[in-house]
Amino acid sequence: MKNKQSLNRRIAIIITGFIIALIYFFSIKQTVHAFTDDVRVVKTLVRVETELLPSTPAGQYYEDLYFRNLQELTDIYDHDPYHSVAITYPRLILFIPGLEALVNGNGSTEKITSEQVNALQEEINWLLERCKPSLCKDINNEEERLPLPVFIGMTYQEAWDDININFQPNQ
Repeated sequence: MKNKQSLNRRIAIIITGFIIALIYFFSIKQTVHAFTDDVRVVKTLVRVETELLPSTPAGQYYEDLYFRNLQELTDIYDHDPYHSVAITYPRLILFIPGLEALVNGNGSTEKITSEQVNALQEEINWLLERCKPSLCKDINNEEERLPLPVFIGMTYQEAWDDININFQPNQ
């Protein structure tokens, strides 16, 4: 049981980093392999990290953003393992079909829903209540750069294209 709780906490920590980048789309590291049994989730997130993110300057920026904040995210989610497992993970799962379609070249078949955006915004608000100034600043900058509601109704491909077309690294 203790190993399962530890496993669930680790999953939530990794997922949090993903959600931060997903705020403005995408990131996760291959270390998720060691912490989950959900092969579909792992495969999808690893493909996002290894195939999608490195392919554009915007993707590389969000990957860097994730790693810059990884330790603080780890600390936040370690402090609240219940939230990590019971709330964050189910929120992440909402995005898997769309991300999977995107990395499979079918991103125009899945749309971003208000349910997904609302769940992500709730997670961001939860993080903003707990983060230090540096992480809070990064989150707020990204919310200003790419307000989440604009993505509602877009396909995953449209959203990814929009992020990349409008990406300005020094914004």
